[in-house]
Amino acid sequence: MEDTIIGLATLVGQSSVAIIRVSGPDSIKIVNKIFTKNLNKLATNTINYGYILNNDETIDEVLVSIFKAPKSYTTEDVVEINCHGGLTSVKKITELLLSLGGRMAEPGEFTKRAFLNGRISLNEAEAVMELIKSESDRAAALALSAMKGSLTTEIKSIKDHLINIISFLEVSVDYPEYDIDDQRFKDIEQELDDILFNLKNLLDTKLITDPLINGIKIAIIGKPNVGKSSLLNKIMDEQKAIVSEYEGTTRDLVEGNIFLNGIKIKLIDTAGLRETEDVVERIGIGKAKEQLIDADLVLYVIDSNQNVSNEDLLIINKIKEKTIIVNNKVDINNKQSKIDLPDYKVINTSALTNHGINELKKQIINFLNLNNINENQEYYLNERQYLLIKESVDILMPIANNYSNFPVDLQLVDFRIVCEKLSEITGEVFYEDLINEIFSNFCLGK
Repeated sequence: MEDTIIGLATLVGQSSVAIIRVSGPDSIKIVNKIFTKNLNKLATNTINYGYILNNDETIDEVLVSIFKAPKSYTTEDVVEINCHGGLTSVKKITELLLSLGGRMAEPGEFTKRAFLNGRISLNEAEAVMELIKSESDRAAALALSAMKGSLTTEIKSIKDHLINIISFLEVSVDYPEYDIDDQRFKDIEQELDDILFNLKNLLDTKLITDPLINGIKIAIIGKPNVGKSSLLNKIMDEQKAIVSEYEGTTRDLVEGNIFLNGIKIKLIDTAGLRETEDVVERIGIGKAKEQLIDADLVLYVIDSNQNVSNEDLLIINKIKEKTIIVNNKVDINNKQSKIDLPDYKVINTSALTNHGINELKKQIINFLNLNNINENQEYYLNERQYLLIKESVDILMPIANNYSNFPVDLQLVDFRIVCEKLSEITGEVFYEDLINEIFSNFCLGK
């Protein structure tokens, strides 16, 4: 990279400290012109106290960290200026750096340079973003494992096995006059089975790790005035939703987050399901019906003082596999409706007295199997990586299922395609448009 980039590595606004990051061939030269110490005479990987000056004007008291190439985040010369937070200092220092030849970094450009300069793989770069976005300890641990290269190592190992197979098959095609041990072809068949086994294992990890990274969505569904909003407030232990004795109070989705067993749970309170002429309420009911499909789990709330209607049964039978019935308002006359739903888990609650709320949380944990989610998973696949592995499995399966009758020349074509797809995961093969799209989702200073 021939130019030097500048980016604010911390949030804009009032804070005790802000970090301005500079990377590129002229980073030390540029900062030297405004810092009171000569960075050329200072050792790499050090923090140095001084002042930022604009001619004779003192701009700020700072700490300057220096990381000389290639031992830096981007493998280039990197300088980080720790100045006081606040718009004035940051703005003045940034303007000085720009006037001396730097340019503002694009989103994710520091990590993009780390990838393009070979310090990290593409999937490791994507894990950096996952770590920044992580909202739970488990999600952060999983992203950190990916950043350390666990997936990179596994993908490269699988690809190396494929390359060895390709090398042997090419010899068998190019030099047919040589006798080749038939046992080697049998060994390849077994190796192919092993490769498929490992790739399928990677695909399976997505089912386990998705809840850790993305959280779980739970929709609270039911008729008007059955206590959905009160239930949301009790589960969250805060007044998130408006509660009223009047039907139709909730007209839009009300969302809130809690953590159960270290996993983020997004609770969604919805409009009561009923026939209505109110245009706004009908829109809210439409959104509620969408949540019936999108949610990972539905808490279907009924009023214990009323009978379960045919409309209720019609809905819950459609979502049977992902529903817990919440029999609410059991505090009223200590009455509980007789619910003849043997195939469902039914929890008796009172959002008014807090009765059954802890039991409901326990059942949510059991229903979603949160106790058995392994937080020590080595691998995490995002959607891009998952699809590339899935495509690889789809290509290899027909060969493995009929290996002895599958022409060698066609095997070679398919094995090369799979190698390219695996290389796309790590970034050994990449397309500029894809790279730009991935890093455009990063923040400016990363």
